[in-house]
Formats: sequence, C-alpha cells, structure tokens
Amino acid sequence: MFFDRTAPSSDVWFYEHPLPEGRKKYTKTSPIQVAEFDACREWMAGRAGDAPVNFLHLLKWIEAERAWAVGDQPGAIAAFDAALLEAASRQRPWHRALICERAGLCHLEQRLEYSGRGLLAESRRHYDAWGASAK
Repeated sequence: MFFDRTAPSSDVWFYEHPLPEGRKKYTKTSPIQVAEFDACREWMAGRAGDAPVNFLHLLKWIEAERAWAVGDQPGAIAAFDAALLEAASRQRPWHRALICERAGLCHLEQRLEYSGRGLLAESRRHYDAWGASAK
C-alpha cells in the first residue's frame, strides 16, 4: 500500500499482482517471469505521473530491478543511480535504505567493490536513522 501524506487521504493506492490464468501459485521451480512485472511497472508509472514526489523514485527503482533481472548491467546501474537521486530528496528513509542496499548489491555483483561497499554502508546509515539497527 502507498499513502500520500501531503494532504488528507482521499485515495489509498495499492497494487495486487494477479496470477496468470491457470496458475495457482509461484514456486521455486515455476517462478514469476520478468515480463509479469511489466504491469506493475505501468501501474507505478501512472502513480508517478499523478504524484511524482511520492512515486517517481519507486518507479526508477522498479526499472533498476528489472534491468538487473534481465542482465542489462549498464541499464541497472544507471537506473539505480536515477532512483538514488530521486530518493535523496524524499522524507522516506526506509525507501532510501532499501534502494541503497539493492544498488550496492548490484554494484558488488558487477565487481564494483568500492561503490558497492559505499552504497551498503550508506544503506546501513539510512536503516539506523529509520530505527532499523538490527538490519
């Protein structure tokens, strides 16, 4: 669920990922397919168009995760960078923490040790600031 706290709530946005026809569940041997996330991305793009302050950084994060999942490493690094830039100005430390963590893991997977470790350290600072020091 996503809440807009800039004004009294008139709408509550949530996205429910429907199972494809004929599927009862996802399993380790029959996992979700990357293309199935496209509808979620489009939904988030609509929210980002309506309220960019609340959702644009999340849209950029989804784009980064998708690029990483399909093996587009340069696209993933660029999209994580865009997500981090957007998240930096938001008052949502849990979003900054999670995006930094995922970006750091992506960098490390690409053997970008210095930037990866720096991003993971930054994510720990954001988690601590949020009060999640056990992470």
